[in-house]
Amino acid sequence: MKIKQEGERWVAKKSNKAKRWEDITDLMQWHGEFVSVMGKAGLTNFHAYLGKHGKGYSQLYGVTSVLNYWGEKEGLLQWAVNQAVDFIENGGDTKTARKAHKMSLKKAGDAGTDTHQLVEDYILALMSNDAPDNEMTEQVKLFANWATDNKVKFLASEMPVFSKALWVAGTMDFLCEIDGKLYIGDVKTSNYINPKHFYQCGAYAGMYEEMTDSSESPVEGIVIVHLPRDGGITIHKRDDVDKYRKAFENILYTLKIDKDESYQLGFR
Repeated sequence: MKIKQEGERWVAKKSNKAKRWEDITDLMQWHGEFVSVMGKAGLTNFHAYLGKHGKGYSQLYGVTSVLNYWGEKEGLLQWAVNQAVDFIENGGDTKTARKAHKMSLKKAGDAGTDTHQLVEDYILALMSNDAPDNEMTEQVKLFANWATDNKVKFLASEMPVFSKALWVAGTMDFLCEIDGKLYIGDVKTSNYINPKHFYQCGAYAGMYEEMTDSSESPVEGIVIVHLPRDGGITIHKRDDVDKYRKAFENILYTLKIDKDESYQLGFR
């Protein structure tokens, strides 16, 4: 994806081969030198983070993209094979079975997006001392009950964060206080929780502290609210934030080294 600013316009195109630059449909700017852009180039939807670099902007690493670079490839391959086999065993044709894993991912992604949006609406309503506009789903009710029972004080929702030192950015689900301590919060709707989810929050904690220079009031914890699609809620809290921040940074450094080595060896 190629993105640039032309005067007051932000435009994008899918690749160097694309002939036309298209207007970006939405722009959110924060902290002066950094922007988060969402849009569509051709048939491709995108969300990218850019930072001021020289006279223009260049793309930052995204937290999720960095973590997707690491591990679990064999597990994902087996999952994709299982999706195709299940599809055929249930009477599907072999041609469509090739896309079964993509259909499953889209269905799960759509459901997860809906839940995240409803949770965001609930948090924003609480922060504004308003009643939620929409009727809450069972998942959001579980989230609301957890927040009420634990006297959670929400400070931000869907907050973009970045690190100029690491040249990386992301968007945390929420920032809150629990028992007087500052927590980075994340909502997960996947079937399971894995270590990457804690590394993700560790990255957000480090970026938030860099942005706010919060050495006197650092992030003291991570809380992951697990709302699987099959129902139920599980809360995962961690206090060793620095461990997870360093784990993310190690993965980021590995990615940068690999990309540099690939370039030197002529792989791209």
